[in-house]
Amino acid sequence: MDQKEESLNCKIFNFLRKDGCCLICCLRYLKGHGKELLDVKSSLEKRGIVVPEDGQNVVHPCPCCLNLFSEHCLYETLCRIRKKDDFCKFFCEKFVLSFCLPVGLDIRQLITWMKLIGEFGDVISKDERMDTTPKDALRSILIPQICECLKAEYDREGVMITLTYRCEIDADESAALAKIKPECFQQKKENKKIKTELNRTAVEKYLVPSRLRQDEWEGILKIPQACEDSFVAVEITYTGPTVFVAGRYQKFSRELSQTPWILQGERMVMNSVQEIIEGSLVGYFTDRPMKESKICFSASGREDVDVRCLGRGRPFVLEITNSYISDISPVAGRAIEENIAKSGHVAVTHLQVVDRAEVVRIKEGEESKKKMYRALCLLESPATVEIMEKLNISEEFTVQQFTPIRVLHRRALMTRPRIIYSVKARLSKDHNCLLVIDIQTQAGTYVKELVHGEFGRTQPSLATIIGQKIDILSLDVTDIDLDWPKPVNYMH
Repeated sequence: MDQKEESLNCKIFNFLRKDGCCLICCLRYLKGHGKELLDVKSSLEKRGIVVPEDGQNVVHPCPCCLNLFSEHCLYETLCRIRKKDDFCKFFCEKFVLSFCLPVGLDIRQLITWMKLIGEFGDVISKDERMDTTPKDALRSILIPQICECLKAEYDREGVMITLTYRCEIDADESAALAKIKPECFQQKKENKKIKTELNRTAVEKYLVPSRLRQDEWEGILKIPQACEDSFVAVEITYTGPTVFVAGRYQKFSRELSQTPWILQGERMVMNSVQEIIEGSLVGYFTDRPMKESKICFSASGREDVDVRCLGRGRPFVLEITNSYISDISPVAGRAIEENIAKSGHVAVTHLQVVDRAEVVRIKEGEESKKKMYRALCLLESPATVEIMEKLNISEEFTVQQFTPIRVLHRRALMTRPRIIYSVKARLSKDHNCLLVIDIQTQAGTYVKELVHGEFGRTQPSLATIIGQKIDILSLDVTDIDLDWPKPVNYMH
């Protein structure tokens, strides 16, 4: 660091201290960050600043952080976290920090920034703030200490500890600022009353020194300084990690939707695959009732209510927020699978927790992966050798499918090309007009319409290929060409 830079640092430090700023805020405005904030005195000395022993603490609230970085506030925060009671209910040894700071604190940073510009002129940028943000500074200071007191690792997939800081000065500052910069406020309905409050996004957009007129500049600098009642208070909340539970499900019922099917407030079917799985699974991860738990169900496609899903089953994943547990053992997974099987309608295999990054696999190749179906079909007249030859197709071909009438309420009206990889037909033992047809298709193919053609909306169809009417009586999904999630070894 050269002498000129060191001299400027000393002048900025002395100016901020004269204004009543705490040492951490002084270091923040000298671009102190990361581990530097854990030893403020040494970090200041590296910048050529010697702090006298009697000048390390300020008695009055810091006008910049409202004593957010005071020993008292940091100590109180750590003491409350150290109790561990709320953290220990989560079977997770990781945490991540989240902060909610009062908008009034942004106004304080602005005022300090403007004072520095007024004192040092063009040396200080009017567009890019020069300080380490309060959130970044808090994160640097608190994370190592929380790791120590909780004996936990900092990880973004851990329990979220949210620190919400409040201060009484917000109301006074808002009233003064509303006269100067009304566009920074928005109306919000709260308890049937209209409340006007500062909008953080607008503050960050409009309250930049370079965008302020002279009268606005002067008005903001006249906003009252922090008073004794301005000390920041903290509230702490804990939110469990978001867990992604994957597996494959088989569906044995022809009266079961994949997800709850409700039209105009009325249930169309009494149960769903999702609800049966959740009923046995959610209680393992949280003690909250299922209706109060935020759960998102996703699967690799879906079958109709009257279509079974057999074979290896359909890959699915449940996203469970605020979970108490972040993993599941093969033994526990097996027990949950056995409980789900008692329904008689659904079975689940390879139940496991997967990483967030793995979840995208379920949607990979949405239009390109292959699916296998088995259809029981009825001919108008007994099957002939010619018909059987026409319905055994080993070479792939493409069909054009106009959106089926039955899905027009949820699918765009368009023609979709779909590849049919193979068709294999055999005569049923029950009747000479009944055929069992195995079809391998591109994902997204409407198989029912592929069979009967739906008045020519699918071309070609099996009906046009054999030259006579053919109806589909029942349909099963027999395989989905997606090797996910990985198989679970139940022996361990």
